[in-house]
Parts: sequence; C-alpha cells; structure tokens
Amino acid sequence: MTSYQPGNLRPNRHLANVVERLREVVLGSGKQLKVILCVHHGEKLQLLCKEDGKRICWLCERSQEHCGRHTFLMEEVAQEYQGKFQESLKKLRQEQQEAETLKAVIMEKRASWQNQMESERHRIQAGFNELRIILDKEEQQQLKTLEEEERKRLSILEEAENELLQQSQSLRELISDLEWRCQGSAVELLQVLQPSPS
Repeated sequence: MTSYQPGNLRPNRHLANVVERLREVVLGSGKQLKVILCVHHGEKLQLLCKEDGKRICWLCERSQEHCGRHTFLMEEVAQEYQGKFQESLKKLRQEQQEAETLKAVIMEKRASWQNQMESERHRIQAGFNELRIILDKEEQQQLKTLEEEERKRLSILEEAENELLQQSQSLRELISDLEWRCQGSAVELLQVLQPSPS
C-alpha cells in the first residue's frame, strides 16, 4: 500500500470513499465487523477494492470488473486507517495543547504589560500633578510680586500726578495774577517792580 505521513493530510476522494464505507461498519474494542452481504452474490463483504473504494465479496474479487485490482481485507484496512487517524489525532491534540500553552503565555504577557503600563501611567500622572502644584505656587508668587510692583508703581505715579496738579494750580494762580497786573496802569506795574521798603 501507499506510504502515509500524518503531517501531509490532503483532501483525497479515494480516502473519502473509504471513510464513507467504514462509517457503515461498526468498530470497537473486542467487536467484530458487522456482517453485510453482497447484493450480487449473497456473500460477506469482507474485502475492499483500492481502486474504487468499494466493498466486495470474494466472488466479486474474481469477477471481470475487479480482476487484477488491488483488494484488501476490510479488517486490515479498518485497522490501518484507524491507526493513521489515531496518529493524526495525537498530532492534532499536541498542536492544540501547544496552542493552549501559547495562549496562556500571551495572556500572561498581556496582563504583565497592562500592569506595567498602568504603573507607568500612574507615575506620569503623579509627576505632572507634582509639577502642576509647583507651577501653581510659582504662578501665585509671580502674581503676588506683580501685584506689589503694580501697587508701588501706581503709588509713585499718583504722587507725581498730585505734585503736577499742585504745580499747575500754582502756575494758574501766578498767570492769573500777572494777567491782572498787566491790565493795570503803568504806575501800578512799576510799583510791583519796585522793591518793598525794608
């Protein structure tokens, strides 16, 4: 028979036919194959034709239709395919176990990464909160200093403004006096220019 490797399973029409035939056969530990009779000869269908995957009896094997073809006992074929299926099943289960193990590793790494990111997030937030507190204090100090500077500057300007108002008042009074004297007679004007008696 053709050699078989479990790692090279491919869709196979012949194999599908064989499996379909075997599904109608009852297999089990310590049990015999269910007896199915040939519709042409009434004999037990104990053989399997490799070429078409049909069950045949010993008379069919000798008929012209199956003459020269490869035939095998159903028990042997069933045992062989059952062994192949078990081997493939074992490999699939092993791959499934490896997939489950890999899945567990991925989940563990994901949880670890999430914890690490959460810790980093808290560290960043705490750092910026601390910076905000420092900046708020610095802002308040700068505003307080600016307010004091503004108060001083306004006080100086207010004093200067008051002095200027006083000077302006004095100048207006002096101008008014001089205008009044200029409107007087020449004698009165000369009297102003003469020094006062001691």
